[in-house]
Amino acid sequence: MMIFERSSIVNTAAVVVACLAVEQLQGQPWEYAILDLGDSGYDFAITSAISESGMVTGTTETSAFLRAYLWREPGPVEPLGVLSGKISTAEAHGINDHGWVVGECWEGSYRHPTLWRDGQVIELARDLPRPGGSAADANNVGQVVGQVTRDLGSGTWTWSGFVWREDMLSFVLSPYGDRLSSICYDINDSGTIAGSADIADYSTVPMLWRDQGFVELPRLEPDRNAFCQSVNDFDEATGIAEDRFFDPHACFWSEGTITKIEGMGKYSHGYGINNASTVVGLAILSDEPWDNAAFRWSPDEGMINLNDRIAPFCELDVQRADDINDAGQIAASARTGDNGWATIAVILTPVHPSMTLTSASGYLFAGRMNELVIRGATPGKRVYFAYAEQGGGSYIPGCTLQENALQLQNPTTLGSAVADANGVARLQRYIPRPALGKTLLLQAVVPGECAVSELMVETIE
Repeated sequence: MMIFERSSIVNTAAVVVACLAVEQLQGQPWEYAILDLGDSGYDFAITSAISESGMVTGTTETSAFLRAYLWREPGPVEPLGVLSGKISTAEAHGINDHGWVVGECWEGSYRHPTLWRDGQVIELARDLPRPGGSAADANNVGQVVGQVTRDLGSGTWTWSGFVWREDMLSFVLSPYGDRLSSICYDINDSGTIAGSADIADYSTVPMLWRDQGFVELPRLEPDRNAFCQSVNDFDEATGIAEDRFFDPHACFWSEGTITKIEGMGKYSHGYGINNASTVVGLAILSDEPWDNAAFRWSPDEGMINLNDRIAPFCELDVQRADDINDAGQIAASARTGDNGWATIAVILTPVHPSMTLTSASGYLFAGRMNELVIRGATPGKRVYFAYAEQGGGSYIPGCTLQENALQLQNPTTLGSAVADANGVARLQRYIPRPALGKTLLLQAVVPGECAVSELMVETIE
């Protein structure tokens, strides 16, 4: 069984320039495989949301228009249709576990709140005052939330949150005055809505709306703005709150308290939260263009740069994380140098190593036979050994991403061996002398079990 391209252990014509010494890399907690959602002819792509099963939605861009998309394993990206009429542009913002996607279709400067469901493109509200509206999220019981313009009479309007179900749209008003603005960003399966509302002094407060009423969440400063943008099934939430200098910071709300998320950069935005109280978002590291990084935060571990948790020598710079599901998969946007530092849509999926991979001598040597050793395999199972020159992500044949993935980009199979009664498998390969100084990433896999080893990074001596 050949699971990847077979070759010698190295391509002697290629050279890898390492950005960090391998000694600095060893022992790093490389937790994720990162996969590009795939090229479908777009110039630019971002993610917006991820479902519990790992479906992703977002927006792609070409020179002509924006287009909403749906991605399901193993891809590619599926462009979604637009409403009939003079419309060529659409954006997606939310997805549920049934594959419903919500967002908006644009007609000039007018926005039509839109639901993509079972191949249909559905307009959720018609005849709105300009500029229209947008749908932000859908839960698994068929409720959709977002914002639309609401006519106040005498040629005036305001933004109003809404909830839609079965062709019925209801406004979610600011509790501080029906002429004030409100916005709904997210809804969980219990019907709790996360959003924000203007108050009498026209500052904005974070809100949770429930069937039994509303809850105004605390702000970092009493006269500064805050926005609640995502809520989990326990009514914990994340979003953005301004400090006294009007600088935005990601925050976490739980049981009536607010926690400022800090530890990376100057500013931050919280975009998604799962039921493990894990928040993901964007950290702005400096005032320099594109000096951003995606982060993960939890009450126990604090704020972590997600770029530190993907395999080394990866040519992707993860700029922002938009959503996280309960499997720990993260929908994110990254920049790649392959196309002039274009922005692409990616998924970060946790890797679950169950085997250890080492070299018998502790090193890899050029001009000699080397032995790779796997421990922890199932006795009698065939183990495949693979290598790559770049970190990234690859599917394991026959396995879903939630089951497991490799952290190698374009891996090559070295060979295979059957694990003995102690779960040990050994493979010997000769490394030619011209490979001296090359850095390799190695990993082993048992496809039938979706089992992988820890990532091994070695410079050939």
